[in-house]
Amino acid sequence: MFETTFYFEDAVGNMDSIRVGHDTAANSTFNPDFGEEMINSPFDSVFEVRAAHRHSTGLNLENKLSKKIIGSTEGPLYPVDNCIIGGERILFAVHSKFPPVKVSWDSAVFLHSYCRVGSYISDNFRSETTWEWWLYPDFIKEVACMADTGSYFMDFTGKGGIWNLVLPFPAEGGNGMDSVHCLLFTPNPYLLYTPCQSWWVGTENPEVHYINLWGPNPVRDVLTRSDQVDADWQVVSLLGQVLLEGHGSTISMGGLPIGNYVVVTLLDNGIGIQKIQKLE
Repeated sequence: MFETTFYFEDAVGNMDSIRVGHDTAANSTFNPDFGEEMINSPFDSVFEVRAAHRHSTGLNLENKLSKKIIGSTEGPLYPVDNCIIGGERILFAVHSKFPPVKVSWDSAVFLHSYCRVGSYISDNFRSETTWEWWLYPDFIKEVACMADTGSYFMDFTGKGGIWNLVLPFPAEGGNGMDSVHCLLFTPNPYLLYTPCQSWWVGTENPEVHYINLWGPNPVRDVLTRSDQVDADWQVVSLLGQVLLEGHGSTISMGGLPIGNYVVVTLLDNGIGIQKIQKLE
């Protein structure tokens, strides 16, 4: 249902790549029918990258590594973009003698898909343990939004422990063990537990605030901002389509069908998100 390639280059020009994706028929352990071939040999002594299923591995990647991983998903098929909403996280395991390592990808694959526009990679794992982690600036410093940029530098300096998932792993040469640094690839759709909001045109990585400025809610005709402040706004469908946009402190919703919408408001410190129910 979805596949893409990530490219890796170390500080002296060595290169490697992995292929990842998601499918409703895939599991979280091993999918040879999708081209997964588990690698049990030690990592290359200089530079090598492998991938792993996150849900099945925990903190132990042994015998779970492949150059291609197709993750599982229980998300529904979104008919307009013909894509899967969500999917399991995938780990990138990077062994490099000459850091830093540059990671590259095709940002258009994520920017032009409702199901993937909120995707990100990070070298910390707070997103798995902290509720509303995306609201904390310190937590997202090591996050790269896939749709906003096409590259990310892995800086290994001072990185270690469970938050950054640095593991001892067999590597060729030396005493046979070395550190493998991991990245976490999280596929995310529009507006779901993510700091990546590329759908707001002209705003890169804004702070997201969940507000309650517009009323009445539910509404039949006109929404009004409670503070009467004029600002840019958009009315967006739950499928990520911008239906209305303008500037001011009122929004005429009368022409929209019955249903649920999201009003996105440009604030001084980011953007505000509010779900609105439209009545007949």
